[in-house]
Amino acid sequence: MEKKEFPNISKWQFFAIFGLGISIAIPMILAINYELEDSVGAYAAFGQNLMMSILFVTMLINRKGIEGQSIYIALFKMIGTGLSSLAFFLYRPIAQDSSLLQFLFISIFIFDVIYTVGLYLKYKKIELPFKRF
Repeated sequence: MEKKEFPNISKWQFFAIFGLGISIAIPMILAINYELEDSVGAYAAFGQNLMMSILFVTMLINRKGIEGQSIYIALFKMIGTGLSSLAFFLYRPIAQDSSLLQFLFISIFIFDVIYTVGLYLKYKKIELPFKRF
């Protein structure tokens, strides 16, 4: 953990928040799988992936620079998630019958494209078309 990334909390607070987050996330994922009768964990996995994609865009907007971000990571996340979404849709009947999973697949792709293009523009020092919140 670098202090500059979290200037308003101590190291102890960081690890306490991290531990609390993990202790809430694990039972939440299990509960989602149980409630939606999803033995493979698709809803939780793609839901988490959408959250990460949204957080990447938020990070891009709120940070002044591009430290810790890579166009290659952005591209491979987009390609990897796109291919896994496609494979899941083609080979898992649950995905073909689920409007929620299809919504997640498309939403993740849209946010991944926004992040990748936005990061590219920042690399090229081109002003982003969206401003900081």
